[in-house]
Amino acid sequence: HRPDDAAGAINVHCHVSNRHDARDYWAPFQLEYLRWVVTLVAGRAVPLEQVRPYWASLESPDAQAICGTPGEVADRLGSFAEAAGGVDLWLFQGDQGGLPYGEVIESMTLFADEVLPAIDPPAGTPNVSTGGPGA
Repeated sequence: HRPDDAAGAINVHCHVSNRHDARDYWAPFQLEYLRWVVTLVAGRAVPLEQVRPYWASLESPDAQAICGTPGEVADRLGSFAEAAGGVDLWLFQGDQGGLPYGEVIESMTLFADEVLPAIDPPAGTPNVSTGGPGA
């Protein structure tokens, strides 16, 4: 591949939901996940109160974690792809902090059925992983 043709991969912590309270619902699960990660990095237990500021930063337009309706998530991911100059691979991480299995499956299904088609590159776009046309 030519360097000018290469795009990249983006890993995103994501919850896709049509719930009106999706962010409020998902926040405790994302916070618990962040507490776990921060505890691993710090090498000691970290109280949830010390992790809460990280959630506030996740609300920024540049945040890696995204929560919202399929349209909101597609808009945010589209912005990420544009800023990156294109994306060949989306890594979706959706089962943070003990989120119930049914919610994980629903979120993944909404991502696959409604978000991904909205952000997928047009047909004929090179695909780094296969060298073939994009889906």
